[in-house]
Amino acid sequence: MSAGQMPPWLQEQIGKLQQSQQNLQSIMTQRQHLEMEKAET
Repeated sequence: MSAGQMPPWLQEQIGKLQQSQQNLQSIMTQRQHLEMEKAET
């Protein structure tokens, strides 16, 4: 199923989901950096 066949509301939902995943990934990356900094001290 290509993006062109999806209804607009579904495209919007998927877009929001992808944004949430990106936000989550950046948060997890920041947490890993903090954990590493704590481990060094």
